[in-house]
Amino acid sequence: VCRRLMPLELTVCERFILSFTLGVLLFFFGVFAAGCVDLYGRALFLIWPLLLLAYGAPQVVFDLKFTLTNTNESQARPDWRALMPSTFPQLVACAFLCIGTLGVYLQVMTPHNLGADCYWYHVPIAESFAAAGGIRRFAEGWYVGAYPQLVSFLYTWAFLAPGGLLDHVLLCMHIEFALFLVTLLAIGVFAARLLGR
Repeated sequence: VCRRLMPLELTVCERFILSFTLGVLLFFFGVFAAGCVDLYGRALFLIWPLLLLAYGAPQVVFDLKFTLTNTNESQARPDWRALMPSTFPQLVACAFLCIGTLGVYLQVMTPHNLGADCYWYHVPIAESFAAAGGIRRFAEGWYVGAYPQLVSFLYTWAFLAPGGLLDHVLLCMHIEFALFLVTLLAIGVFAARLLGR
């Protein structure tokens, strides 16, 4: 989808970040559309990601093969060694980044560390929609149910998974952690793009 919408010449990292972001948005629209027609269930938990993979995987495989086997000088293969720290300050910064990321992940491993907004409305909305089998109005007049809810719909997909509440909440937290990791990568990539490096 990213290649069709933005046929610009992008680096591998830029294409990954934009594709990931567009994929999250497309995933959200699919879960939202399924909720509008009351299709929430265990089947959607498996079928929707598989449909998206079936659509995007051939292009990803082609791109990877092309990138790894390309010997044309005008489109040089990416030099992955450029991502590795080469000076002592870069090595120290990389170590702190890894330790900080591990620290964030350790907080994700327990459901007791959900943020206040997750406790207040993201998780209850997701659980409510999954239990109802689709998107429903909040008859009790719960005003936060009218907030923009992209994250709530991603969490709704997690609540369609087999398992209990603990499994669902941990899956929600891991979804958020994956988005956090891509955001970390995106900061460096887009800063390099803005600086022309």
